[in-house]
Amino acid sequence: MKLRKLEAARRQILTAIHLYFNNDDIVSTHTLAAAAGKIAKDICDAAPDQADSLKAVIAEFVKPEAQKLAWKKFYETANFFKHAEKDPDAVHDFSAEETENVLFIAVYQYRQITKEFTAEMHMFMLWYKLQHPEVFEESPTVYPLATEYFGADKNKFWRVMMPRMKAPNMKGS
Repeated sequence: MKLRKLEAARRQILTAIHLYFNNDDIVSTHTLAAAAGKIAKDICDAAPDQADSLKAVIAEFVKPEAQKLAWKKFYETANFFKHAEKDPDAVHDFSAEETENVLFIAVYQYRQITKEFTAEMHMFMLWYKLQHPEVFEESPTVYPLATEYFGADKNKFWRVMMPRMKAPNMKGS
């Protein structure tokens, strides 16, 4: 099997989204999201016309002397899950919100590069926006309705909304 880097990232993102919405293993979800995000970031950084690179965002918003620490913190959990040569007995504390943020960035950067937005990616981004109404602009009626119907049940959201996203009249949205 021959794969391009972006195809690998796409598959990792889609699998991470499925794991996320089905409340499957958070470590696997995080690892896949971080790996896909790293591929997308590296490709984005290599393209001089790509202004939405995570590297560019960090450079713009984080003080130069704190950038190394920012990158370390951003990749801390992913690196913990992948490596044990220096600290085989270490313990790491992380939250699902961290995984959601990494997956959000992976989907965002992948979309910036490819202009592709699958139904699964759309569903994740919609759910993410619904979980962070203080950050995103959306119709004022959307948040209360979604909260009333789905609450914090992302699996219910997935089960109810995904078939609608894949319906024939929604293709290409």
